[in-house]
Amino acid sequence: MKRILLFISFLLVGSPTYSGADAAYYTKPYDYTINTPNPSSSAFHGLQQGMLIAQQAQSAKQRKEAHQAQMEQLNREKGYREELRKLHDNPTLLNDESLMKLMILYPEFNDTTLKIKEAFDRMGSK
Repeated sequence: MKRILLFISFLLVGSPTYSGADAAYYTKPYDYTINTPNPSSSAFHGLQQGMLIAQQAQSAKQRKEAHQAQMEQLNREKGYREELRKLHDNPTLLNDESLMKLMILYPEFNDTTLKIKEAFDRMGSK
């Protein structure tokens, strides 16, 4: 009977280790999910950042390729001018064969070479 009374008093009063006086010292467990980002939004943010980095890398690669193409074009133009300078400095080398060689080596400057050839032909016919 004493056990039953003790059990009933336990149910009415509560746990002997926790009473209403201790309620001021009792803290709720910290909810760590409050400051944690949503996994799907975090994954989406990571995807966006990855795409941005890939886009920046692609843009840098394109700029580098454009710069290399520009430098290659400048070097070809410099080589063409050097060939013209050789023909100018030594007029005995200026003939149809040397002009055809220029047209084959530097096809991007064929318009200029054709103008030189036409002028050379006009001078030779006089």
